[in-house]
Amino acid sequence: MWSFEIMILVQSAVAWACLILALRLVEPPYRDQGNSERRVQITKILRHLLRGDPVLRNVVVAIPLYNLASFHVAWLMQPYWESRGISLAWFGLLWFSQSAAVAAANQFGFRIERRQGAIFALGLIATLPVIGHFGMAWMQGWVGIAMGLLIFVGRGLNQVILVNALNRRVPSEFRASANSFTSFLFRLSFIATGPLIGYVAQTQGLEIALNVLGLSSLALFFLVMLPLIQSVQSIQQRVVA
Repeated sequence: MWSFEIMILVQSAVAWACLILALRLVEPPYRDQGNSERRVQITKILRHLLRGDPVLRNVVVAIPLYNLASFHVAWLMQPYWESRGISLAWFGLLWFSQSAAVAAANQFGFRIERRQGAIFALGLIATLPVIGHFGMAWMQGWVGIAMGLLIFVGRGLNQVILVNALNRRVPSEFRASANSFTSFLFRLSFIATGPLIGYVAQTQGLEIALNVLGLSSLALFFLVMLPLIQSVQSIQQRVVA
């Protein structure tokens, strides 16, 4: 409404504040029972993550890929709004609504898991991106925009439910490294697939790109989430027995 320069100045001030706060962070040293410093080899971490508990192994794969499912669409949102004839003055409020959807899912994710069970919560994480991507591709106007919010609800659930499942199954001595490993996988996946999705959106149109993302989310359901659900069910059956 006034100027892009004002927004850039405000964003710069926020970025400097983040830098100042980051410089004040101090990592607490890890000490074992002998009260001596030690390092954990990356091979030991990978062996624990990928060769042990099947739930943990599937969670390690699911976290980066379901982060990716909501990250691609974040780059397409603004041209999507523009294609729906939304005024630029609404963009900030729409972006706020996406962040609010993530925050609400963060807040209520554990309650959903406790009341409805882990299988139900994992099913939500898997199906919301499918519905959201196809809904954005097929629906028009504000309906399509509202369907896109479902993707960010799924992102919020992923951030608390899957990440908590990871942290509960990883020893404190290399928990930070395990989280860094999943973050690395997410970024590597985006480097590999982001240019492709951008190329499809630019040359074939947003609807085609969103349908591609919907199909990829559907593939994730069968190839990633279904094995995770089956491994959780296997544990639950052993506990009941």
